[in-house]
Amino acid sequence: STKDYPSDLIRAEIGGEVSFKLDVSAEGLPTSCLVIVSSKNDKLDQVTCKIMMQRAKFKPALAADGSPEASHYISRVRWQVPY
Repeated sequence: STKDYPSDLIRAEIGGEVSFKLDVSAEGLPTSCLVIVSSKNDKLDQVTCKIMMQRAKFKPALAADGSPEASHYISRVRWQVPY
């Protein structure tokens, strides 16, 4: 949401796109975040991982026997300066 956008970057009109990978536990919670393709702005990269680590929740991946197992999630976030 707009509330998540760093206010100093809004004022400077800095946006970008961050591609990331989350490691996800067998319980469906993120355990780590890695920026795969940077936005070229460290703050946007850090905020992306911070938000994903705090808020992301997944239905656990299932092994062949139907038991929950750890997995990965890869996605990207486009930060567009709100006006």
